[in-house]
Amino acid sequence: MNFISPVLSAKFETQHSIRQRQINKSSNNIASGDRLSSNPSIDSAAFRVSERLKTENKLTNSAKKNLENAYTLAQHQADIMSHAENIIKRMNTLAYEATDPISSDHDREILDHEFQEHSKTLESLMFDRTFNNQLLDPQAADYIDKTIVYPDEETASGAYSKKIDISSIGAKVRLWWNSYDSRDRIQLKQGNDLFFDSGEYLSDTGSGIRSEVIDGQTIYGDYFEIDIQPNQVSYFSAPDNKGDANFSLAPGYPQTNAPSGESTTIEISVNEPGPEGITRTGPINWSWAVSISPEQIAGPQGIIDEKGGLYELSPLGFSTLKGYTINSRREASLALERSGQELESVRNQIYTLAKTFSEIQIISEKVNHKIFAQEVAIGRIKDTNIATEYTNLAKNLLLQEVNNQSIIHSRMHAERVLKLIS
Repeated sequence: MNFISPVLSAKFETQHSIRQRQINKSSNNIASGDRLSSNPSIDSAAFRVSERLKTENKLTNSAKKNLENAYTLAQHQADIMSHAENIIKRMNTLAYEATDPISSDHDREILDHEFQEHSKTLESLMFDRTFNNQLLDPQAADYIDKTIVYPDEETASGAYSKKIDISSIGAKVRLWWNSYDSRDRIQLKQGNDLFFDSGEYLSDTGSGIRSEVIDGQTIYGDYFEIDIQPNQVSYFSAPDNKGDANFSLAPGYPQTNAPSGESTTIEISVNEPGPEGITRTGPINWSWAVSISPEQIAGPQGIIDEKGGLYELSPLGFSTLKGYTINSRREASLALERSGQELESVRNQIYTLAKTFSEIQIISEKVNHKIFAQEVAIGRIKDTNIATEYTNLAKNLLLQEVNNQSIIHSRMHAERVLKLIS
């Protein structure tokens, strides 16, 4: 029992509830540092703006990370190009020594052995995958390596193979395949990677063999077009192709697979057993024609702003000087001239890397300024005014304590009065 009327008692309870909410609100704002965390509706416009800025800030921070990665990749490019420069400089020196008229054939043989080993080292550098990205491209060099056509190979079982070094990682391959009225298989590989398999293909299913005229020459066979890049492949077959690969022992063909891009050699194989292990006996009855167009590869890409803008790190390249020897004075003279040209090309590309570093640094500075501005704006919109919240918290705690003490004292006085009149 107390001397406070029911109306006043209800008012005390209401005020107590309000103050408790204010205390919880101030405590939450102080703890989180976010004035909108407990109730975004108090300023819905500010809340919407802050959420938009937070989303943009996440994208901008992603762009910052992408640019940092791009800088790392560019630095790795520079390290490889610098190493290649030293190797080519040594090859140029070897070629110069081999032009010496006093040098014997044995001396040139020793020099050529070292020259060829350096060429292999350049090739291994070209396919460096330290960061799982192809940063170098033979087609990006000022002087492209020779296209090397290797002799045909044929096994006792009748399998046929032809290798062509196209001095390129990316390529558009146009293939015309004619197996006449028998089922034969053609496969295309880049290095050890199979990127096209016709399956057991029959060109003449009863309606004749497809043909087309190209540059005044008639070519027979169904047409296939395959574009390859590192870890990418696209495939097209002519709509008027007449053959099929509907063979019960090898269903589901033709097939394509993305090559890794770790070789510049294209291999054309006919009647290899394939995964089904199908071998042939009997006469050869097929023909093929191929056109291979080397293509530059695309460099690593990353988002550089909140609008989705992309930055691409262009691949660099150099010649591995394959196909050159210094076994004779004449060959050495050619290799000397060619290695001198390549040395100049590599140095020019190293100089252009400075531009790449500058571009990345400029864009990075802009992104850093944007991140700072976004974070300041978000802070001004959402950050708690600590002094105000502490004042409100202290005021409500004090009033709540006074309210509690008033109720306690009213109950104590009521008990004393009852004792006096009892």
